[in-house]
Amino acid sequence: MSSLKEKIPEVSNHATKISKTTQSRKSDISSLHGTSMIEISQHLAQLCDKALIAEECTLEANQEEIFCWYHYGRNFVLQEKALCYKNKIGEKKAKGLIYDEVVKQLNILRKKKSQDIGLPLPDVLRDSLRKKTQRALKIYKLFEKVGMDKIKYIRTYSANEISKLTNEEILAITDHFLNKPNTDFTDNL
Repeated sequence: MSSLKEKIPEVSNHATKISKTTQSRKSDISSLHGTSMIEISQHLAQLCDKALIAEECTLEANQEEIFCWYHYGRNFVLQEKALCYKNKIGEKKAKGLIYDEVVKQLNILRKKKSQDIGLPLPDVLRDSLRKKTQRALKIYKLFEKVGMDKIKYIRTYSANEISKLTNEEILAITDHFLNKPNTDFTDNL
């Protein structure tokens, strides 16, 4: 999953790069009037290749996002259990303490990153973190049961789509893999 970072160079203004690509006359086939079929087909092949590379990078980024949310959810659960045990408090109180501290630390990170890249990044609100954590916990619970190695088979579902699965759908998926543990994970959820 680290290959994604190798393929995409860091760009300070990604939107500018995209708009330059889409507005480029080299991308417009009408500018090739009067050129040979070989030149036109080479141009089309280059555009197709660029799209295929972007598609592969998108797939890798999607899998990496799922992988990151899985680990966030896993570590959140571990921290919650540790706080409950150590401080003899309930889950709700432990979650609240974690949310408060993570929001604080996350906003410190985002402020620094904002300064580093020169773009404003909005603060993360506690309620937003709570919702993202709930989604991460769904991803964690699913892949904890079917195996996190199955993440590499996800090709069309985003982390957000997986997090919207109902408990019944997650149960059906986990039952499928518990009954057939050597089955590859396909997009036919």
